[in-house]
Amino acid sequence: MQPPEEVGRPKSILLYGTHGTRKTSIAGSIIKAPGFKKVLFIDIDNGAEVLMNDPVIKEAIVEGRLQILQVSSLDGDAFVKINAVVDEITKTDFGYDAVILDTLDVAQDVAEKVIKKKYEGSKNTFGVFGDLGIWTDEIVRKLHESKHFMSIVTCHSKEQTLESGAHRILPRLSGSSKDAIGGIPSIVAYSSTRQIPKVAIRTSLLVSPRVK
Repeated sequence: MQPPEEVGRPKSILLYGTHGTRKTSIAGSIIKAPGFKKVLFIDIDNGAEVLMNDPVIKEAIVEGRLQILQVSSLDGDAFVKINAVVDEITKTDFGYDAVILDTLDVAQDVAEKVIKKKYEGSKNTFGVFGDLGIWTDEIVRKLHESKHFMSIVTCHSKEQTLESGAHRILPRLSGSSKDAIGGIPSIVAYSSTRQIPKVAIRTSLLVSPRVK
């Protein structure tokens, strides 16, 4: 079997799951993988502090190998900052082996507020839905197609009940392209946790090559 560094890297990974399923920690652990010497973590969801709970990741942060860029969703100019950061890192090689965007649906919430203002008083009821989908598609594709780094995008999940009564767990995304975003990343992984009696809470990953 070939070692991981010789097999080749995926261009991007979409990691989604409910709150508390360690998405942020799993994404940050890429710094432990062979060949990932410098990683950028874009913290939109204000959750990067959990990375300090892992001693190896904490050491990488202290040494500057894992750099955290705070772009809080609460900032009034968060939308402008998100666009500027993604544009800059995808156009210029800063030496990052991986870039993590945490969390996509929170970034969408930021974008939706800005886009809604554009359509205030408009009779175009689908304008926000369409523009939000286009914006999300562009962000994910820019990160996926970057020649400089591999990207990891995290997202919360939602449940969908089909007419047949079956349940699906999907990324919690909005906009016209919400059902197509899962087809962009090289790998899509669903994170979940379960309590093992008298042991601990165990995290599981269900991995697939894209979700349709």
